[in-house]
Amino acid sequence: MERVRLDMGALSVSDFHGGNFVFFLYKRGGDSCLPIKLSRPDVNIILTNFKSKETSTSDELPTAQMLYCTTLKTFGIELLELSVIKGIGHNKNFMTELLLFDGKKESRLVCSFGNGIVIAKFLNAPIYVFSDIMDKYASKVNMSDKSALHDGIVAGEEYAEGKKFAESKKSAEGEK
Repeated sequence: MERVRLDMGALSVSDFHGGNFVFFLYKRGGDSCLPIKLSRPDVNIILTNFKSKETSTSDELPTAQMLYCTTLKTFGIELLELSVIKGIGHNKNFMTELLLFDGKKESRLVCSFGNGIVIAKFLNAPIYVFSDIMDKYASKVNMSDKSALHDGIVAGEEYAEGKKFAESKKSAEGEK
């Protein structure tokens, strides 16, 4: 099955999704984005780990995600990629699957969306989604509106830009 490469985008509060936090993943080189409605724990994980440099202090303790990344590096385990997956059964939320490599064998680990995104960011891993999920859940993006397109925005630092994107998306949908 074909996969689509994604870039991290903005974190936004969206009226369009009932006032919930939404994290946008953009199709690399494309004209669409995958809006992910975040659970409360995922919002906390992302906001805690993607603080802007201005709001971070040097005396803060590392987060669990930072410790996980440090442990992987210490033991020579590489994160090859992250896949965004859709839950099944009673859990229909978006989740992530880490593809890890210890030098001999590959292992897959499913985790929450927030944990996976933070770990992928810290370890600079590529992010993918299957094309059928992208086709079903993605939204079109106006490629001429540069304020709505970002290449790897760090969530938290660009909150206002993400809010602008949500507003432009909402007005664009109202025009349809």
